[in-house]
Amino acid sequence: MIRKASQGDLQAIEGFLAPRAATSMFLSGNIRDHGLNATGDPKATTVWLCEAGGSPGYSA
Repeated sequence: MIRKASQGDLQAIEGFLAPRAATSMFLSGNIRDHGLNATGDPKATTVWLCEAGGSPGYSA
């Protein structure tokens, strides 16, 4: 199942991105500055999650 990320997913997403800071700094910054699933700004990001077997999967 693919779904939009929610605020409840933010900590896990940040935890996934943290060790990948060199390759995810723009994504992390956009999430920090505009939030998950923001609209109305060219740098806004929509974050989608893929869930398999009932647990979220995060991929870069």
